[in-house]
Amino acid sequence: MTSHPIVWAIDLYQENTRMWKRSKELAACVSRTLGQPLQPVYISDTAFFRPLSSDLATKVKQAKDSSRTRMKRLLKPLHDSEVNEPAVLQAFGFNEEVEAKKVGRYAIRSKAPLILAATEGRRGLARAIGGSFVETLVAKSRVPVLLVNQESRPVREIRNIVFVTDLSRASNLAFKKICDFALAANARIEVLSILPDPALWGAELAAPVGVGYSANIPSFASEKKRLKRIGDRLVRLGREKGLDVSLALESNQSASVVSAILDSESVSDANLLAIAATRDTSKLHFFGSVAQEVIRRSPIPVWTCRVGT
Repeated sequence: MTSHPIVWAIDLYQENTRMWKRSKELAACVSRTLGQPLQPVYISDTAFFRPLSSDLATKVKQAKDSSRTRMKRLLKPLHDSEVNEPAVLQAFGFNEEVEAKKVGRYAIRSKAPLILAATEGRRGLARAIGGSFVETLVAKSRVPVLLVNQESRPVREIRNIVFVTDLSRASNLAFKKICDFALAANARIEVLSILPDPALWGAELAAPVGVGYSANIPSFASEKKRLKRIGDRLVRLGREKGLDVSLALESNQSASVVSAILDSESVSDANLLAIAATRDTSKLHFFGSVAQEVIRRSPIPVWTCRVGT
């Protein structure tokens, strides 16, 4: 079998032991599930070195060697057969976008099926000030990114995948890629779409539209039928690929779409949640998108795929 290593972006100086434990558990699980080795990658930023220093090359080499040694020590508990020789990529300037693009390009060159990373799930002011390499990676990478946060429960196997979609054309482009992942993992997929609360839908229809205007809004029942037709097409597409695929349309009776997703029975029984990243949200610090909030709060690992521009 041709080896296409899973790129594993590692923060060597991560002090959150719980998150590091979850990251190692997921890395070992995915490597075992896909039958592919892990390729640990670390970005060594040399911005603190004087650019015109006569011994710059020596200092850069020393920094890389030190990072590689530290990575080997961290990865020692994993089996050698699962882990390739660690790679240290050089960056300059402490720029998360540059670093994310470097990891993304490395994954493309390696023909990696995905990039694995861990996120602290920072929100609000902490996110605005400190930024997030992981969320920038999700927004920029052309290779799917698999994420785990510190609140995720342990994952020993990947057998049930929930693909969350608004059933838009952009989101459904990601479905083909999660099908490829599910085939490799021998996993089933449940397509989950969250519909508005019927009571709220009715209230919106009853609201005045304005003089001279008419409301051409479909009923909740007709909209649900339309979305079911789209969902059924995805189910047929997955089954044609030989996958066990089902569809779940659930009404949103929570305070938010994200809460409705994470409170769903489908997610509670799943090993992996998949969602499309449909826009560049790397600069949206305080509000973000549904995908961002799912990544930050999900109790299980999240597979994401950037679609569109």
